[in-house]
Amino acid sequence: MKAAYTARQGQFLGLYPSIQCPERLRASRGGDATTGKTDRYRLRQTVETPFPPGKVFAIYMDKSRFIFEWRLEREDPEHDGHPVRWTQRFKRRLWPD
Repeated sequence: MKAAYTARQGQFLGLYPSIQCPERLRASRGGDATTGKTDRYRLRQTVETPFPPGKVFAIYMDKSRFIFEWRLEREDPEHDGHPVRWTQRFKRRLWPD
């Protein structure tokens, strides 16, 4: 978790629950997210690989900062470190501004 945070490239507030989101994210009622990439990606505790190209690591949290989801997502090809459709998925981008 720490590696993803120190390599963050976007922080977003107010997740819009939409039909395109998985059920866990739709149920979050406005959770926030931090996204980023690192040099390495850990598949399992003992298996590490280069970070997958075209992907971004996303951490989703509720308003009390309880992490309820983390996963790889497709990366927006025009905004490094941002998930696809980030302008439609979040109310606003907190960082970078």
